[in-house]
Parts: sequence; structure tokens; C-alpha cells
Amino acid sequence: MDFTLVQDNVQNLVMDVDVINEIATPNFGSSDELRIVLIGKTGSGKSTTGNSLLGETKFVEDVSSQSVTTYCESYRTERFGKSFRVVDTPGLFDTSLSLDKVAKEISRCVVMLSPGPHAFLFVLRVGRFTEEEQNTVSHLLDIFGSGALSYIIIVFTYKDDLDRKKRTLQQYINGNQKLKELTDKCPVFPIDNTKDTDEQAKNLIALVEQTVQRNGNVHYTNEMLQRASEAFELKKKQLQEEEQRKFEEKSQTIARKI
Repeated sequence: MDFTLVQDNVQNLVMDVDVINEIATPNFGSSDELRIVLIGKTGSGKSTTGNSLLGETKFVEDVSSQSVTTYCESYRTERFGKSFRVVDTPGLFDTSLSLDKVAKEISRCVVMLSPGPHAFLFVLRVGRFTEEEQNTVSHLLDIFGSGALSYIIIVFTYKDDLDRKKRTLQQYINGNQKLKELTDKCPVFPIDNTKDTDEQAKNLIALVEQTVQRNGNVHYTNEMLQRASEAFELKKKQLQEEEQRKFEEKSQTIARKI
């Protein structure tokens, strides 16, 4: 991963947020509504999950390897006696989008869901938890900070694929140490793509509400994004110092041999 590129985009975003906050109306987001961000790799079922929550097709769905969503989209609805807003984001590591474009667009959701999102739904399609998916998690935490873990719900789509193979979701999770480590830190919600979407959407919203309560009704804020940027700057500096130290040691070793 290009640490400099990601850091530059996070810092640019923080400045953008400050400017937008100055001109945004105070009531852009209602304190009574749930604010949800969809994040995931292209083809994971991210947009489909968003449409299931909304109860209608708003986000464009596609099964290709390239992301249909190239910028953040936001829709608001009232269902199950609740008011909530859902933001769909560009697919991480999509081949048609540059890393700087993805990083900046995903981070803009903090602005679109002012005063801040209550939950990030990290959508994973049941299958191999590849290096790309693992990088997606790292990329997500680089942008939003490790504190974002308490706001993440892992949504597994196509659980019916496991049912046909007579495997449980827990067996699937236990089969990958990296995946197990992630699910140990975040709540999990499985989606069966052959069953009633309304009932599953209702249960997923209930889990979002539980997450809000567990976080003391505190949403993710721009201040948290700022701290994430500062923490990442420190991480980048430490990595650079370590690389410099290794380079100097190697140079000294070569000099002694001459």
C-alpha cells in the first residue's frame, strides 16, 4: 500500500470536512435517524444489501468485476418504525478506480452523514477471505482509524452457498485465522439471498441499533477521522525511520566488506 498516498488523501479530506462543516446547515442530519455506511469489495453484494435496507432499488446492482458505484450515494427512508439514511461507497480495490479516488470518496461519507455515521456495514461475500479482502480491512482502518472497529458490523452475503454445502457460518469463519480475528472484534450478520429480504433487513437494522446502544449512542465523528489521520502520520513516520535504519545497517555492512 502507498502510505503517502493514503495519508495525503486523509489529510485533504479532513480539510474538506472542515470547510463543508462551516457552510453546512446544522440540521443536515437528524439526531433521531440511524446513519449507515456500506463498505466492501466490488461484487460483494454491497449495493444489494443497501437496497434491501431501503426496501426499493436505489443503488445500481451489478455482478461484474468493476464497480458501478464510483462515488458515494445517499438515500433516506422510514421503515420498521425507524428513520435511517444509507450511503453506498465505491468498491475497494476496484480495477477501474484509482486508490486516491476510492479513499477520498469513501471518506466523504463522514460529511454526507453529518454529524456522523452510526455504523459501517462491511459487506463480505461468503467464499475465500483473500489477501484483497484482508487489505480492504487494513485500508478501511487506515482511513477511519482502529477506533472504527466498534462501529463495524460484518455482513456476510450468500450464506445460502454455505447451506448447500452443509457448512455453518461459524465453521467457515473458523477456517481462516484472519477472518476469525476480525469477527472476534465485530458483530456478524449473515444474509441468505434466497429468503425474505424484508425480514432480514429488519433484523439488520435491529443489530445496528444494538451497536449504537453499545457505543453509548455516540456516532463516528470528524474528530475521530482527524485522530486517525494523525495516528497514520505517526505510523508512516515510524515505518520510514525503520526503513532508513535498515538501509544504513546494510550500507555499513557493505562498507566493512570493501
